[in-house]
Amino acid sequence: MNSAIAFALARSVGAKPDLLQQSFGAFAGLDRRLQLLGSRDGVKVIDDYGHHPTEIDATLRALKTSENPAKHGGRLICVFQPHQHSRTRFLLDEFATSFEHADVVIVPHIYFVRDSEAERHKVSSNDLVDRLRARGTKAMHLYPFEAIIEQLENMCRPGDLLVVMGAGPVWQVGQGYLDAGLNR
Repeated sequence: MNSAIAFALARSVGAKPDLLQQSFGAFAGLDRRLQLLGSRDGVKVIDDYGHHPTEIDATLRALKTSENPAKHGGRLICVFQPHQHSRTRFLLDEFATSFEHADVVIVPHIYFVRDSEAERHKVSSNDLVDRLRARGTKAMHLYPFEAIIEQLENMCRPGDLLVVMGAGPVWQVGQGYLDAGLNR
């Protein structure tokens, strides 16, 4: 839809269709927005910056529909790093519902930025994991990132789709998973 609107707007101000077609064909996407990091042993790894419940829901819904890992006997595995303790606390229920399209959710520590130390102690990743489990979603809290990568090495199987999400350094998990496959 974004492309269609951009095309229509560009045409309305006089852009030529053939130039627009070339431009759209050359567009490689945005970093950290449904960005394919690579594949390892039949597991496709996607990175996404989404860190708000609406973004998470839209991203996971799109991946479940477009990639359909279940069709190949796989699962949609999401590693989500919450961004800010205050946001996580205020939107805890919304976060819990935003993962309904994921088969498994792994949650590292909340990315600590801009909040006070007092706010930091009001919510934890375990609170989100508890809410996810209460909704029937398989979820776990793991930390540090190396432990998550190790868990993914044991858990992932051909056909799975692994998406790492969040505004913090969670992309390192996806890259670390791919790199660990090179070092075997």
